Amino acid sequence: NPQLKVLSADLVWYWEGCLSVPGIKAYVGRPSAVSVAGFDENGTAIERCFDAWEAHLFQHEFDHLDGILFPYRVADPRHMVSATEFEQRGDWPEDWPLPGAKHAPVRIVND
Repeated sequence: NPQLKVLSADLVWYWEGCLSVPGIKAYVGRPSAVSVAGFDENGTAIERCFDAWEAHLFQHEFDHLDGILFPYRVADPRHMVSATEFEQRGDWPEDWPLPGAKHAPVRIVND
């Protein structure tokens, strides 16, 4: 399996969803920059770096290699909502579940 290295302690926060966990959305913080090293189909060593949304997305998918689903990455149970609640986020208080969450980009991972 490839090796993931965290390049930044800063977190980027996005709403996540996944076909592996239907009906649930969660506001998840993940390191804002990562690198991954592994081998291509010819056995040649490769390394790629990702930041911002790409880093977040890559980490979500990388977790699947270890059987980890996004709810395990939720920092606080209040950051996880049903899909129905998520669709009504326009009615949420401005600071719920965290400041900025109400207006955060909706980047649902549907793998």
